[in-house]
Amino acid sequence: YLALDPASPESGCVRLLPRSHTLGILNPSHHSAFLTEGQIECYCGAKAEASGAIVDLVLQPGEVALIHNWVVHSSGTNRTARARRALSVSYMDARTKLNEAEFGRFTGGELKSSGYPEGGTHFPQIF
Repeated sequence: YLALDPASPESGCVRLLPRSHTLGILNPSHHSAFLTEGQIECYCGAKAEASGAIVDLVLQPGEVALIHNWVVHSSGTNRTARARRALSVSYMDARTKLNEAEFGRFTGGELKSSGYPEGGTHFPQIF
């Protein structure tokens, strides 16, 4: 995770539960392992907040954080007038396989063969 702009609690920086990756995948029934509402309350609710278990990942532009994909994390709403841009890259083991049978259920669309989002021929520009 590379911060392109300052990331602070006011700008909705990433918040995480340290060492939560050691718990394994908490919700294997979701394709991205997003937590259920009950799991959010259990791991990130008022008790976790009060104990200081949740950590704000405050970063300056150019700073990098390496975060295991299984670490419980989220980002808040940016309440400032500044942008909070970042570049996020996910490493995936070469043995990772796409479950084509489930692709449409999770994405709402069919699998395109061009390699680009929405089957286009050019990668979308986001800046």
